[in-house]
Amino acid sequence: FLKPNRNELLVSTLDIAPTLANVARVGRALSSRGFSLVPALSGGTERRPQLIFHQAFLGEAIAAKKDPLWLVGVRTPKYAMTLERKSGRVSVFQWTADYTEETDLWPSRGQDEEIRALKETLDAFVFASRSNLVR
Repeated sequence: FLKPNRNELLVSTLDIAPTLANVARVGRALSSRGFSLVPALSGGTERRPQLIFHQAFLGEAIAAKKDPLWLVGVRTPKYAMTLERKSGRVSVFQWTADYTEETDLWPSRGQDEEIRALKETLDAFVFASRSNLVR
């Protein structure tokens, strides 16, 4: 069915359940928000968006009437960007070439069109996340 191979897809741990469900042919995992990787791994069309968001959420901050999102990030096949919400500090790394994240590109390349667009995408994610918390 699937032959062993190496792939450069940007994936998430959320993709494990739908992939296993697809392999077992039991349909989509009910509680999963990920994507099956079987189509891409079997040489078909990739369905997984190549943009992954992540966040560090402190639930206890809600009880204290504080913002629970203290760190948010987005990853593309090329860049990893994080935003520390309290300080406003942004960091960008070209993670495939700098996987230990030692060279922050934000100070020198923060105005590059590609990086600026990524920051706008991250800002939209933060806005949407905060809107969902208020409900």
